[in-house]
Amino acid sequence: MANKKAKKKKRFTDEDVFQIFGVGTGDKALRKFISGQRKINGRLYKAIDLILDGLPRNTDKRASADDKKRSACLVRAARYNEVIPGKVPPFCNDDGLLP
Repeated sequence: MANKKAKKKKRFTDEDVFQIFGVGTGDKALRKFISGQRKINGRLYKAIDLILDGLPRNTDKRASADDKKRSACLVRAARYNEVIPGKVPPFCNDDGLLP
């Protein structure tokens, strides 16, 4: 069995995002706004990830229908959360957040 290497996600810096949006160095207000939104996105992503990790998922075959539905919803939420960093700007910036 061949080992699959994990695909490393490109970490976009604020400057990368500014360049993608075409925001010049003189537009300080827009730069602060974009930087702030990236930090908010990163914090939300990390917080949701921690919450999902802390919630129990019942995989027991004898679990009630409600438990199975709840577990399925948690799995869906985890999949949604993985998309939050996104493929379009402003992306997430979780640098400097607590582990």
